[in-house]
Amino acid sequence: MSKKVHSLDYHLAFEALNRAPSSSDLKRAAILNAVVKILAQEGVDELTFEKIGKRVKMARSHVVYYFPHRDELVMAAIRFAAMSASETILRHLEDVDGWKKKMHRYVDGNFAWIEKNPEHATVYTLLYYLSTFKPEYRKLHSEIRRAGSDRIAAILEEGPAKGKKRLIQTYAKSIQGIITGNLIDVM
Repeated sequence: MSKKVHSLDYHLAFEALNRAPSSSDLKRAAILNAVVKILAQEGVDELTFEKIGKRVKMARSHVVYYFPHRDELVMAAIRFAAMSASETILRHLEDVDGWKKKMHRYVDGNFAWIEKNPEHATVYTLLYYLSTFKPEYRKLHSEIRRAGSDRIAAILEEGPAKGKKRLIQTYAKSIQGIITGNLIDVM
C-alpha cells in the first residue's frame, strides 16, 4: 500500500475530526483512488473487485470488506471527486473580498480542479450518465448541485441582489449550469 494516499483530498476530513487517518481509512482511500483511476481510464464496465485489488495490492476479499457492493464503490468515487472539487474551489475563495472577485475565483476554482484532477472530473461526468436511470445517483446529483448552487447564492447574496432570495437562487442555478456546461466542453 502506497503512503501516497496522504496526498489525497481526505486530509481535510481528518483535520476536521482532529485525528490522523487510521490504517482502515488509508486502505479505503487507496481503494477509492484505484476506483477513480479505473473508472477514468477504463470505464465503469471494467471496474471489478479483482482489478481494484491488484491496483492496491490487496486481496479481492479485502476490497469487498471495505466496499461490499460495486455501486457503493462508484458512489463513493463520485463523492470523492465532488469533495475534491469542493476543496479546490474553497481554496480559491480563501482571502478574497467582494462578491465579484469571489465569483471570478469560484469559476477559476472549477477549472483549476479539472486541470489538477482530470480523472476526478471524468468520474464526476459518470454521475450525469448514471443519474439518468438510477434514482440513488439522481439523488446524489441533486445534493451535489444544491451544494454548488448554495455556494454561488452565498456569494451573490453579497452583491446588488442582496435580500432577493428568489432572484439569487435563479441566478445561482443559471450560473451553475453555465459553469458545468463549460467544464464539460473543456474536458
